[in-house]
Amino acid sequence: MPALRSQWREFNFFDRQLVEEPPSIFTQADVMGACLAKDLIYLGCSRGTIHMVDRTFQTHSFDTGLPTGRLTFLRVGGDGDTTLVTLTEDEEVAPLLQIWDLSKVPSSLPSSLGLSPPETSGKGASGASSSLISVTPILLRSIPVRTGERPYPVTSLALLGSLEQIALGFADGQVILVTGDILRDRSLKQRCLHSSPEPITSLGYRGLLDPTLYITTVAKTLVCTSTTQGPGLLGKDVVQVLDETGCGVDCAIVHPKTG
Repeated sequence: MPALRSQWREFNFFDRQLVEEPPSIFTQADVMGACLAKDLIYLGCSRGTIHMVDRTFQTHSFDTGLPTGRLTFLRVGGDGDTTLVTLTEDEEVAPLLQIWDLSKVPSSLPSSLGLSPPETSGKGASGASSSLISVTPILLRSIPVRTGERPYPVTSLALLGSLEQIALGFADGQVILVTGDILRDRSLKQRCLHSSPEPITSLGYRGLLDPTLYITTVAKTLVCTSTTQGPGLLGKDVVQVLDETGCGVDCAIVHPKTG
């Protein structure tokens, strides 16, 4: 019986199209992060400009409106990914979270907009001019993060899907938790959830009703759960070591359902 020859088969899981002339935004050196929401790519630049790019590479830009500091993180969360969270850091002041409403942003950008530089795209963080108000996200609130006398760099940022919690990891080993209804509560609670001798390298949530927060440092992997002590009593945060192995910054990811 002749030996069966192994044959390589090619499976195409994605439709691909070569972009010969991508927008210049994709080659800028100061892009600090990217995320996807409603068929739009959001690119955050260190100087505080956020670029929105649709499937046809129509682009619109808006400014976070902050005179100083560097935009270092941006994440999408909320019901249906309708909220954009950005983080700006400054050596002299506390890190600042900004919450943006994406619910009225269309999934495709009008071709007449083109690329709008920050200085001409409207009125900064409060929104754009009347012709762009349906495209530029609306700033809902700003949240200074209390970190002590001298803020350390933020190394990780994680959102609970319902936006009832925002976790921030710092280079000095702290994990700060911002809790409450981020979109509606006038006052939000902030507390130090964990303090480690090693820098925090990643954070990630699993679950919504009883969320679990995974924390990694350069030396360990930890898991944080909340337990309820009784009716009307505050829950207790329990942080346990899951593994004596850590990872570098941005070298871990948590699946929101399976962990």
